[in-house]
Amino acid sequence: VQHILLDQFSALHRTINSLGIETLLYTHLPVHHTPEACFPNNWLSTHAPAETGGEGTLILYPMRSETRRRERRHSIVSDLSELYPREVNLSKYELGTVPQFLEGMGSLVLDRVAKVAYAALSSRTYIEMVNRWAAGVGYSVVSFHAAAYHEEALDLTLPGTEQSDSESDDDDDDDDDDDD
Repeated sequence: VQHILLDQFSALHRTINSLGIETLLYTHLPVHHTPEACFPNNWLSTHAPAETGGEGTLILYPMRSETRRRERRHSIVSDLSELYPREVNLSKYELGTVPQFLEGMGSLVLDRVAKVAYAALSSRTYIEMVNRWAAGVGYSVVSFHAAAYHEEALDLTLPGTEQSDSESDDDDDDDDDDDD
């Protein structure tokens, strides 16, 4: 499975580069003992000047899992700081006397047009951290508690796209009425 995923990723990388979009690609080594390191969007995010209304911004997040904390690499942060000179470092809050967490884009769903961040509060998403993040990038926040198998597994339905079960099964209901 890993071989298939790497092939698909390589094809995506080639396609993005062929469109003239610059990408930075880093290698994850087994010696790091960080099995989820291919998902850096939980420990960092980048925000363009147009999004923040100022400079390009790099945000570092407080991670609940120590394994995920080990994914942070100074070389990546250093490279990105050239493109995103403003840094908002929230990672220090994971080590406080009362640790608080916000696991990056795994904790937030962003409406970049309306500048609204949706956050399902959990042991990985503290409202205090969400509010600090929002202040750093100029977003408003809609927070809620959700019963979900995993905090990151949210199903967001946009207005006008809802379909109820009764709409999808209309043809079956007609057959039942013929028997009466």
